[in-house]
Amino acid sequence: MIIDIHAHAFPPLSEASGYHTSEEHLKYIQKQASVSTHMRFEGELPRPDEDVKFRVGKYGKFEWTKGGRDCFLRYMAPAIVDLAWPPENMLAHMDWVGVDKAILYQGHIYGRLNDYLADCVKKWPDRLVAVAQIDESRAWEEDQLTELKRSVSVLGLKGLYFEMPQRPNIDDERFSSLWNELQNLKIPLMLELGRRSTAEQYLEVVSRTIKVMKKHDLKTIIFGIQKTSNM
Repeated sequence: MIIDIHAHAFPPLSEASGYHTSEEHLKYIQKQASVSTHMRFEGELPRPDEDVKFRVGKYGKFEWTKGGRDCFLRYMAPAIVDLAWPPENMLAHMDWVGVDKAILYQGHIYGRLNDYLADCVKKWPDRLVAVAQIDESRAWEEDQLTELKRSVSVLGLKGLYFEMPQRPNIDDERFSSLWNELQNLKIPLMLELGRRSTAEQYLEVVSRTIKVMKKHDLKTIIFGIQKTSNM
């Protein structure tokens, strides 16, 4: 059996997609776009809260107007025409290259997709598995822990995808309740380390992460191994 261990399915990025409104979702996307200097873009990147008529374009692009110029960021492949990737697309590509099963991951830029991905798995249980995501910046709060438990116990999701926040640090004691809940639920942690400006900053994150994994005996898969200019 061939398994794709990191795949995606998501509704149109122009929609709310689990956020309260489409505007809230778009605001988050603009915030991410403002720091995407590692991607191809034309014009000047927008600031997070800048009024630049930020919008979801076509063919993998986010668009905005700044300084009298139409600008864009190439965030996805041109084949993702409407910046949506329904599960049928994922399954068609799996069939094309001979993949038997895929694990669907998340990311706040795609939306808040616990229910959406659970529905995907329900329709194709022999082909798809999915993991949950919560708000990492307050993952120790009761509503986030409740959402994690619901996602696993009710929706049937099989792990937690966790995007490393800039603050607080991963070894902050407030996260202890989350690590304990992962052990109670017996699910793995899929940890996205994120990008850092220097090798020193990145290695500090790695060091803190290793300490947490050992202290709490977490089953962890780490993503985001980064090569920086001074490594």
